[in-house]
Amino acid sequence: MRHRVYALLLALGLMALIMGCSVGRLIVKEEAPTPTATRTARPTFTPAPTATDTPQPTDTPLPTPTPTETPWPTETPLPTETPTPAPTDTPQAPPSPTATTVPLGVTTMDNLNFRAGPGTAYASLGKLSQGTSLEVRKRLADSSWLRVCCYQDQEGWVAAEYVQLSVSIESVAVDDSIPPTPTRAPTQPPAPPTNTPVPTPSYRFAFSTKEEFPTGNAFLDLGVRITNGGADNFLAGFRIKLIDTTNGKEYLSKPSTSTFYWTDMQGFGAAKKANVNFEFMPMSGPTNWVMYVTDEAGNRLSADVTFTAQP
Repeated sequence: MRHRVYALLLALGLMALIMGCSVGRLIVKEEAPTPTATRTARPTFTPAPTATDTPQPTDTPLPTPTPTETPWPTETPLPTETPTPAPTDTPQAPPSPTATTVPLGVTTMDNLNFRAGPGTAYASLGKLSQGTSLEVRKRLADSSWLRVCCYQDQEGWVAAEYVQLSVSIESVAVDDSIPPTPTRAPTQPPAPPTNTPVPTPSYRFAFSTKEEFPTGNAFLDLGVRITNGGADNFLAGFRIKLIDTTNGKEYLSKPSTSTFYWTDMQGFGAAKKANVNFEFMPMSGPTNWVMYVTDEAGNRLSADVTFTAQP
């Protein structure tokens, strides 16, 4: 404020000085003539406008800064590094084995020996029929025998000449593991056959006697007595079977009876008791016969009795 006053006074002094010079000159000129005493209206003084202090901008007091505690910057946590899992080795599948064509063979003959080794000295494990399919595994170095599979789920050897192969025999691998050749035991001569006696079958009846009488004609008259151990203990229900061995024809008598009859044996001069009778006619020549006792069902009950009849 004090600065403004000084400045104002200084300005007014300067103006008075300037104006003083002008007024002095003006006064000299008016005093020269003798003016009529006329009251001259004094000029109205128009006051010069007072210089108004142009208000200087007041210094607006700056606000006293309140010390604000600047917060320490919060430590931003660093992002947690997520561990990237190490790449796992993916197990590689084992390479597929290259398909190998298995040589095949087909037998060309029946009853081909399937042997335990490459040669006829080895035992035969079985017989293969013609057209049997086989897998060919190995061969002998001279290609004479083949190791094949399978007969009854086992490997064996067959003669190569009787097998038709699906490949050339040279392409079959050679077998280096040949089973040892078996040592053959000396062949023993077969023992002579022993005559084993044939057991005689046991039958219910046995022939005690046989008598033949010529009749002088072409008739065969057969009388048989079937008894139970006694001369007059005759058994009923049994038959005599006759076989003509000359032509193979068979004949069966009527059943025996429990009573007897008398046979008339011409030329013998006496009659015989019998409970079975058989007559055959006519005979064209000598005839060989076989006869035996049977039951009603035809089952044999005695051994054979043979005889020849003459006409």
